[in-house]
Amino acid sequence: MAVRVVLPLIMSLTVRAKLERRAIYEDHLEELALGDPHRTHFRHAREGGLQVYGRDRGGRFLLLIHYESHDYLGEHVVATCREMTEAERRLHQRHVGSPS
Repeated sequence: MAVRVVLPLIMSLTVRAKLERRAIYEDHLEELALGDPHRTHFRHAREGGLQVYGRDRGGRFLLLIHYESHDYLGEHVVATCREMTEAERRLHQRHVGSPS
């Protein structure tokens, strides 16, 4: 699937605070959004969103969910980002291969 994400990703203060508690920062989100297609897997989320499964430079398996902004044409709003569950890791590895 051809995916283009416009950076920077927009985040509410609530989402930003939640991600900081999880030690996930903007550079992690950018890594996932612009991720290497051989290491990143994209799926459609509910209501037109996009799920991005990938790894950051530190090797953490992360799931980013974002939506196109209704207010800012072409930009994307972060809904959440978190570490993948075991089932999501298996899905990711099935699509992009084993971790290196």
